Amino acid sequence: MHLAGNGSQKIKKQLEKDGDLTAMGKSLWHYATISHILKNRLCCGEPKEGKGLRRLL
Repeated sequence: MHLAGNGSQKIKKQLEKDGDLTAMGKSLWHYATISHILKNRLCCGEPKEGKGLRRLL
């Protein structure tokens, strides 16, 4: 959703509409949580620094 140009507000509304739960099992998402996920390179699919792609395959 973010790559499609959606901001945190639209992502929040969509997650709640779809019934997606947070890691803590809550149905209400906070903007800070969404922002943290989007800034976390690991959550975005990038391997950890120093870890080769071989470990992921």
